[in-house]
Amino acid sequence: MFLIYRTSFDSAHQIPDTEELLTKKCANKHGHTYHLKLFLDVDLMKAFYMKNFVDFELIKQTVNFILEKYDHKDITELYKLHTVEDIAEDLMNRLRSHYGANSEVEIRFELFETDKFGVSC
Repeated sequence: MFLIYRTSFDSAHQIPDTEELLTKKCANKHGHTYHLKLFLDVDLMKAFYMKNFVDFELIKQTVNFILEKYDHKDITELYKLHTVEDIAEDLMNRLRSHYGANSEVEIRFELFETDKFGVSC
């Protein structure tokens, strides 16, 4: 069974204007409301927090702390291409780091940059 936590954050970015870029409007600085749907294994989370239940507030505080890096920030300088894939890779690394590199806590999430496009990790 998985605990599901949904939240969102806002970030701005600008995609470099190259011949590969079909949507030229993305070469202008613009923003998105990213929607995150996080899946955490309930039994493993109980074991990690050493509780008989999953305290939602602990999850919320952890995720909000991690998302501060992106929320209401211009992510253009943070990543090579500053795309949803870059954010997802960094987010997964930060979540894994928080719960311990050798942790058995299974973490999965979906991160949407628009209402139609996102990534699943």
